[in-house]
Amino acid sequence: LIVKRSNISNEELELLINQLEILGQTIYYFWLVCEEELQEKRIIKRNTNQVEWELKRVKELNKILFQADKDGFIGKQIQSDGNVEEVAELIYTLIRN
Repeated sequence: LIVKRSNISNEELELLINQLEILGQTIYYFWLVCEEELQEKRIIKRNTNQVEWELKRVKELNKILFQADKDGFIGKQIQSDGNVEEVAELIYTLIRN
């Protein structure tokens, strides 16, 4: 089960974690990161009508996430500069081991 954190409320996430723990499931936390320049290229490539807003927002979110990581564990940091398959393989390998 993969949950995109931005699509779930704190309460929903807490409920999900509690239910998975009750069932004895192992929970892995990953935080995907990449260079800001690559984030900008990806945003521009999506060709949305909100490119400027998204570029500004990604910088704001990066600051928030890096500060949150300093304050406490928010997941294993995974470099996502590669393609989707490479990132998925890395996460799968980490889970298997």
